[in-house]
Formats: sequence, structure tokens, C-alpha cells
Amino acid sequence: MILKKKQTLNDQIYEHIKTSILNGEILQGEKIIPDELALKLNVSKTPIRDAINRLLQDRLLEKDTNSIFVHIMSDEEISMLEEAIIAQILAGYRLCVLKGKRISLIHMLEQRLREQRDAIEIGDMKSNIKSAMEFDKSFVLETENIHLIQNIERSFELFQIMVANYQSDTDNQHISYEDHADILQAAKNQEIEVMEGLIMQHLHSSTQRVKQEIGRK
Repeated sequence: MILKKKQTLNDQIYEHIKTSILNGEILQGEKIIPDELALKLNVSKTPIRDAINRLLQDRLLEKDTNSIFVHIMSDEEISMLEEAIIAQILAGYRLCVLKGKRISLIHMLEQRLREQRDAIEIGDMKSNIKSAMEFDKSFVLETENIHLIQNIERSFELFQIMVANYQSDTDNQHISYEDHADILQAAKNQEIEVMEGLIMQHLHSSTQRVKQEIGRK
């Protein structure tokens, strides 16, 4: 592993494991074995232990008496996450309007929608999922409010873990794209109530599809 400049080894290991979880390379419920990780990454156990402790604090990992494993989200947690993301997106839009950034937000949404369309056309599911999440996050990112941005980034980290644990089919990718196209059009037309309803419907449908794909009811 190559150490990045201005980043400690402990930070590098933490980011590596975290990224592996977010990308679905390490799945929900999968055990984390420190000795194996140390051997795989060619480092001592100390930075591995530090990374695991930080990921436990982040609630990306959990442990019982015998093992450490990637956190498994309950139905209740998924529902609360959905509510939190919806609230943050709607608040972000209102703040963008108050700050006179509605037009720049629309331009950002257009760019994200193009990226999502391009990913679908070449069959790149990972890029499509990333672009789809970036579309939703844009409502908050455009506010440039660091506190709101930190919250939405954390929420979408958890959402990304859910999404990474199933393989979305082509139909679902197109549904997400069409949802975003409708949301963008409502934003352009300044149909606020319509846009908010579409956002809530989109996020609810997305979480329901995830639950179905990973065997939840």
C-alpha cells in the first residue's frame, strides 16, 4: 500500500477499509478478521486495530463477544435513514432558494443527470449508482453549508452500504433516472410542492427496492 502525502498510515488503513465497505467489497454481516487484514495490507496489527475502533465509532462495524462484522441495518434504521435524507434534501433546496442559488443548483442537477444517463447507456452500474446519489446530494452540496454537507455525506454513506449489497437490474436504473428527470423538471418549473412530493416518492421507492433486493419485507 502506498502512503499518501500528509496522511498517516492509520488514516490510510481506515480509509481503505471504509471504502471497501462503502463499495460493497466487504458486505453487510461479513466478518472482519484483524490478522487477515494486517497480512493482506502488509501492515502491523496496530493501524488495523485503530481503524476498526474508528469504524466501530462510525457504526459501520459492530461486534459481539466472538467477532467484528459490518453493521447490518434493521428495517427501522432504513426507514429512519430515508426520513433523514428526505428532510435534508428538502431543507437544502429551501436554503438554496434563500441564498439565490436555485439556478446554479439546477445546473448541477442537469450535470448529474447527464452523468447518470451516460452510465446507464454503457451499462456501468456502479457509476450510475454514484451519479444517482450525487444528484440527490446536490440539493445540499450546493448550499455550501458545511454542517448540512457533513450530515448528508454521513447519511449517504449509510445509504451506499445498503445499495452496495445488491445488484440493481436495468429496470431499476431506468426508474431512478426517470425519477430524477421528473424532479429536475419540477425544479425548473418552480413547482415546489410537486418537486417535494417527487423527492419523497423517489427516496421511499428506492429504499423499498433495496429492502426487496436484500430479502427484507
